[in-house]
Parts: sequence; structure tokens; C-alpha cells
Amino acid sequence: MAGMAKRPRPFSKSGATTVQTPTTRALTVAALPNDPVSLAARREARTRLPEFSAVDLVMQYETHNPRKPVFSRDLSALADAYPHHRFLIQQLLVGVSLHFALKPRAFQSYQSSHLGIENFIAFLNSDEPLQSVPTNVADLSYATGRLFHAWLMRKHSGRASNRKLYSYLRNAILALQKKHGGSPVVGPVIEWPPGPRATEQVSESYPGATLNALVGACLEDIKYVIDKMSSFLAQLGRAAPFVDNDGVLVNVRSSRYRAKSSLTSVESEWRAMATAYNIHPTWPLGMPLEEATMTFSMEEQRAMYQGMQSAHGRARRAIQAMSFGPQGKEMSHGQNAYFSHFAFSAASLYPFILFVQINTGWNLESVLSLSLPLDSHIESDLVDEHYCIIYSSKQRTGKAVSHRTNRKSPYGVYRVLRFVEKMVTRHSSSPHFLPGQLWQFLPVKNLWMKTGTMLTSVTSGAIPLYSATFLTRHAIPVHTDARRPVLESRRLRTTVQTARRRQGLSIDQMQGLQGHADVDTTSVHYDDDVGATELKNQQIRKLQERHVADFRSYHARLAQSATLQELREAVRGTRHVRQQHLRLGRADDPLHLTQDQVTHLMSPVGQTYIAACTDALAPTWPGAEKFVSAGERCRFFNRCSMCDRALIFKEALPWVARRIRDLDDLRLIIPAPE
Repeated sequence: MAGMAKRPRPFSKSGATTVQTPTTRALTVAALPNDPVSLAARREARTRLPEFSAVDLVMQYETHNPRKPVFSRDLSALADAYPHHRFLIQQLLVGVSLHFALKPRAFQSYQSSHLGIENFIAFLNSDEPLQSVPTNVADLSYATGRLFHAWLMRKHSGRASNRKLYSYLRNAILALQKKHGGSPVVGPVIEWPPGPRATEQVSESYPGATLNALVGACLEDIKYVIDKMSSFLAQLGRAAPFVDNDGVLVNVRSSRYRAKSSLTSVESEWRAMATAYNIHPTWPLGMPLEEATMTFSMEEQRAMYQGMQSAHGRARRAIQAMSFGPQGKEMSHGQNAYFSHFAFSAASLYPFILFVQINTGWNLESVLSLSLPLDSHIESDLVDEHYCIIYSSKQRTGKAVSHRTNRKSPYGVYRVLRFVEKMVTRHSSSPHFLPGQLWQFLPVKNLWMKTGTMLTSVTSGAIPLYSATFLTRHAIPVHTDARRPVLESRRLRTTVQTARRRQGLSIDQMQGLQGHADVDTTSVHYDDDVGATELKNQQIRKLQERHVADFRSYHARLAQSATLQELREAVRGTRHVRQQHLRLGRADDPLHLTQDQVTHLMSPVGQTYIAACTDALAPTWPGAEKFVSAGERCRFFNRCSMCDRALIFKEALPWVARRIRDLDDLRLIIPAPE
């Protein structure tokens, strides 16, 4: 209404003046008819199969790049070079347009799609052992994707763009199948194997000795920090603070001998900390930033010097000489060591992060995503009340990851995280406290004024520096070419997964623990290093022994009551169809086969390398549906031992025995894969 006040826009400030912009005439678009006939016509037009043979072979799109506003490529030369794939190229161009839709993309995105089509057509016309040469999208299968992946890795080894080319081709095919999946020339949506990884360099796991050393170092630091921070207030209450001119000399050198003073260095440190706490009970987190920086500083000492026997001076000297950490592996020194008794430092907090990272197997980003309150990440376990499930998320994908832990274990993930939460929330009333941040710590005093903040949170970019300091303190060797070795998060995660595999977890169980969408992601990225290869070598030996056992007790049915020669003689010389059916009926009784299956067995099509096949169009070996499309014949003769369609005749037994002997010989002469 004209007299009604205009509603304020979101985030507009009250009382703020707005600049009136001149109104422009709105573009008028004719409304489309919404009667049932028009709606049905538009619905039919959206689902109508395009004329693929009439598709223009020119790719032309608008881009984001102002220097290259238009991407244009002509694929006519490619179609002329491979005329038998012209229709497939036109289908792929339609899939590209469906994938990109009307939203402009980057120039490189269109370039990757164009190169993906060119590489795919080159692959189809290479010497790859394809089951059949596809002429349209409906002929593509899971096996085609696997072979294309292998061709890219072999033909263009080390090329960083392999991943993008494969991905954009797959997206184009999937977009076409989702839109027109009911067409006989498009086919249903098929499962595609994962493409080449972002980098072909395998992320090697750390040796088992290194992992054990890391866990031991974490526990050593964690036990020390828990003991000192938990008992700080109690021990502080038992220590008497210094008094001006009381005649007590501080000892900053010997922890055993009192020398001229009546105190050891440890006793001097506790009395100095009691003095500091008595003089400034809120220092530093309860003070303003500038005041906390000046407290117990050299400038303050010069301004209010009270002599060598003042309580303030002796406390400052003792605190400046103290350290925090196990003997020879100190985490902080001086006033920062005093702060470490009640607030985390970067060095004292990192062992907790690393310990959680090792025990959960999560990415670093998932560990750092844990926040306050911790209860928002914890759910009770439905199986055992003593266990709980801790959840976090991957920031890049938003996927949840979980870890099951024991509530009662003193150094389990649950108790460790609860301790960190307890120590951090002690300072929730501080003006410097960071709400919601679990991994927050007090940096060294020299940085307070430079950064303008006192408490700060751990970031993934600073983790390498913390890990380098951790490795140096504990003298843990990490074989690398870097001048200052650091812990790589991906290598660490691969090490944890290899250790889990060594404990007996399957690759499918690891997939669930890591929160991967499919098992191939787990296998490609975390099951391909030296440690995993060693485990695979052991499994290969077991598989070889099992393979020999399978041949000795063949899974396929053994035709003991009839031979292939007897079946052929049963129908030889019989021309009458009815009489032939009668003889076939007598022949199939002992084998429990149909007459069509017996006829198929006697034909050359029914013969394989060793076994005979009753129905090559419907194999039953595991995973057959991925590699053999509907209506295609199975040619994977090495899978016959796992297929119910296979049948062994007596004539093939010598070849079975020869195959067993060959396998025994190969086990002895073929080295384990490295």
C-alpha cells in the first residue's frame, strides 16, 4: 500500500540514510500458459531425447575470464579422423552442455572437458584390450572406466591434469545418463571407478618404530602436563610465599643441594610461584593486555626496584630460571613455564592434538574442528554404556567422522579431550577467552603486544612448526630431506591406517572409520604405501595358497557321470529333431542340465580354457556385473573357478593338474611385488 512504511532490508542499520537510486523499467516477460496441455507439452519437451546425430561439433561457451570471454573448440577434425565414433562424440558434447548448464565456468573447466573427450576417443582407438568397441554411451561400462584410467597413467604418466580430464569426462557421461537414462543409446546410470589421484606420488607411512616413539612421547608429555596442571593449586597452597627481607635465598641451579640457601631449586620455584600468585592472583588472563605484559617485566623491575631481598625481586629471578616439562625435554622456560602450570602453551597442547590424531585416524582438520562444549560432539554408545561415540566433521566436504572410545580408559581419547576442556574452560571468565574454541592456548609473552591478543587458537598452518619442535625435544628421527623435519598429517594418517590393517581390520571397516564415500577412496589414498604393500605381500602368499587349494577342490561342478565325448556321441548321427531331443534328455539327467545347456556345452562357444560354460551371458562370480554388461558374453576365463556356470569334464582334468603344477612353480620363482 502507498501509505505503508517501507520494510527495512536485512542487516540495515536503524537511522541510516539510504541513497535513492533512480528506478528502472522492469523487463516484461510474457507469462507462459499453465493449462494442462501446455504443462504436459513442456514436460515432454524437457524429457525428449535430443537428435544426437544433428549436434554441432563445435564447443562454444562464455567464461569468467575477461581476457578470454569465449571458449571455442571445433571437434570436426576428431570426428573425421574417427568416423565410427562421431555419434559418441556428439553424445559427449550433449553431456558436457548438460553438466555445465547455463552457468558460466572458468576457461580451464571447458578446456579440461574438451581434452577429456579427445583423450577418451584416443584411448578407444588405442591397443587397449577392450571387450567391445563402444559406439555410444550405452556401450560404456565400469571396465571401460578402469581401462581408461590405466591408459592415462601409462600413456601420460606424471601429467597433473589426468585427474581433471577423467573427472570432466565422467561428469559429462553421468549428466547425460541421468537426463536421458531410459534411451537405448544412452543406457542407465553406471558406476564409475575413482579417477587418477591429484598426485601420483604415494604418501608413505612412517615406520612402526617411529609410530611407537610418537605415541610414547605423547604419553610422556600428557602425563606430565596432567599431573602438573591438575595439582597446581594444591601444591601452590602448600608453598609459603616469600616475604621482604626474610633472609631466604633462592636456589636456581641445583634441584638436590641447597648450597647456601635453605631451599632446592624446585622449592625455590614453588615459593616463587606462590609469591607471584599472591601478588597478582589474576595474572595474566584476568588483566588487560598491556598491564599483563608489563607485570614482572624488566621495565617494571627497574621502575620499582626494592633491593635483592624483596619478595618481588626474588620471585622474578626464580621464575625466570624455571622450566616446564620432563627433564631434558622442557616445553617452556621462564615466565612462560609459570603460565604453563595453569594454561596451555603451544608446546604443551600439541601432544594432546597429536595423540587424538593418532588414536582416531582423523584428518588434522577433523581434530581441529572439535569445539566447546565438548558434549555437542559426544553421543552415548548403544552397545556398551562404558563407551561413547565422538563425532567431528571434515570442513572441506562437511562429512561426519566418528570414533568409538572407552569412557573409563585413563588415557583414552574421551578422557584426554575432557581434560583439555576442563583446563580451557577454567578461564571462561577471562576477557581474552575465545568462546567455542577447544584448542586455544597462551602464546609466549613476547608475542602478546605484537599480535594484540593473549589467547589464540591452533591453526593447521602452525601445526608443522609445533611438530618440528616436538620431534626435536624428544629426538625422534624422521627420515626426510628437509632441513628441519616435521610430521606430515597425511603420512601420519596413512601410518595409522596401516597399523589398523595389521591388526586385522578390513578395507571396508577402514572406509567407515575414515568417513569415505566409497571403499575405492580408502584403497587409493591410504592403502598403497610400503607398509600396505608389505601386508599385501603377506595376503598374496595366502591367496596363492588358497588359489592352489581352490584348484585342488575346484568350485565348478565336475561332470563325473558323463564326458564331453559321450555327450557328442549321444547326438551324433541323429538327424531327426525329436529323436535328438530324446537323447539329449537322457544325457542331461546326470548333470541336472537343461537341453539347451547341453547343446550349448557341445558347441565351440561353450568351451573355455579349462572349464565349460553353461551360460556365459549370466556369470555369477563376484563383481561380474561391473565388468560384464547385460547381454554381453563373459570372457574372463580366470574367474571360472568362482562361477557357478562353470563345468569341468574329465577331458579337462589333465589341464587342471598342469595348472596346479604351474601355480606351485610360480609361487617359488616370482618375487613379492614391491
